[in-house]
Amino acid sequence: MKKRTLPPLHPDFTIVSWAAMLNQYRFNTIPPLTREEIEQMKYAWFLYYKFYQDHNLTTRTLVHTPEDMETLVVKAGDFTPLGEEIYRFNRADKRYSNALDRGTAPEKAVKNILEGDLNKLAQQ
Repeated sequence: MKKRTLPPLHPDFTIVSWAAMLNQYRFNTIPPLTREEIEQMKYAWFLYYKFYQDHNLTTRTLVHTPEDMETLVVKAGDFTPLGEEIYRFNRADKRYSNALDRGTAPEKAVKNILEGDLNKLAQQ
């Protein structure tokens, strides 16, 4: 089977930032997000990015606490090749977001999506 390829991204290309994520959720939510919903979202995405760094899928520390999400900026160069494969090829971020929208607990979504992708890639 031929390996999928995507065009390379410049290492300084911003993939995601907390400000952009929050803006997208606020734009798509009526009525606007409450402070409690923002805190829940911050925690959920903290777990997501912490998984990447805890499994050596990033080249630097992205977050220490959920509060670090407020200054989060992830660039293409922040992922290892395996981390980039999970993020870009498998669209883990989109599947994670969809799982959260369906009411899946963040811990369960991390286990099902990110751990599942990592295990599948390890078996290849």
